[in-house]
Amino acid sequence: MLMLVVVVVVLTVALSHWLVEPLTAVLHPLFNLSWLGWGLLLVLAWLLAGGVAGSSAPPREGSDPPTDQG
Repeated sequence: MLMLVVVVVVLTVALSHWLVEPLTAVLHPLFNLSWLGWGLLLVLAWLLAGGVAGSSAPPREGSDPPTDQG
């Protein structure tokens, strides 16, 4: 049980040192964005997530829509 506690503590310290600190250093400029920068970032994220083209993309050739054969 003591070994498990030691492993959890070591992993927590390692993650905070090697993962969280560099991540916050990289993301720090995001906190200084103006409203226009945040808007552009949201539009970019929306486009990367599928945006307009994701919902109205034509079906691929050879993929027929399902038909009701009831």
